Amino acid sequence: MSAPFQPGQRVKPSEYSLRPARDSWLRAGSSQLKTAYLNEYEKRKATMGTVVSCEKGKYGYGVQVKTDAGAVHGSMPDLWEVIA
Repeated sequence: MSAPFQPGQRVKPSEYSLRPARDSWLRAGSSQLKTAYLNEYEKRKATMGTVVSCEKGKYGYGVQVKTDAGAVHGSMPDLWEVIA
């Protein structure tokens, strides 16, 4: 099985990783709370980055992504998807 990402690929958060933020927004009751959760959801959805590395470890692949804001995230490949 080949690596799900190659270094240099542009990625964004997957729908799977955004689901908790989306669900919080949809479940919020008050207008003020709904707006706050919507802003957080849109902020996460707008995150984009570049794959630094994607290597197979003992339990599967791990991916390192450097976001456009400069943060480096080490996570499972399921949390990211390639920007089409």
